[in-house]
Amino acid sequence: MLTDLEFLNWCDRLQIPDKTVELIKSVRVCQPTYDSSKSNPSSGRFCSVKMGRTIPYERRLQYVIELYEKDRDVLEFYANSTRIYLDYESKSGRRVYHPYTPDFFVIRMNGAGWEDFNSEQNLMKLAQSSPNRWSQEGNHWHQLPVESYAKTFNLFYKLQIFQSSTSES
Repeated sequence: MLTDLEFLNWCDRLQIPDKTVELIKSVRVCQPTYDSSKSNPSSGRFCSVKMGRTIPYERRLQYVIELYEKDRDVLEFYANSTRIYLDYESKSGRRVYHPYTPDFFVIRMNGAGWEDFNSEQNLMKLAQSSPNRWSQEGNHWHQLPVESYAKTFNLFYKLQIFQSSTSES
């Protein structure tokens, strides 16, 4: 985990805008929104050396946390830490506004942003029911309102595919 000084140096090096610095600072001190209580069999806790803390997570994402822990490009990672308010048009043309929590917020050597993981089967269903939110372009899937939100802060959003029968939106 970066010290406060290392974080500010990272922000200066990448010329991160002030509003984005403030957003990232809030993520860095935020508690995960995911409840990993012992009574939930689909949750777990990962003791992260990189982050210097125990990280609650959804079991379907355990391998992602293990990858982040080993990835030298990943400076910090936060599971279910940010609630984003999405604003988009439904399939029927109605305006939709609701909260959404991406799987991870990740600070990498050369940028930061949100990363989500879902199965292609689930994404196909989601795209059918909500095409203005979920779409596929070639081999890449998009969650358009989250991408738009991320761009307002000069951050990235990545929606990645993995095989799992328990993926959720």
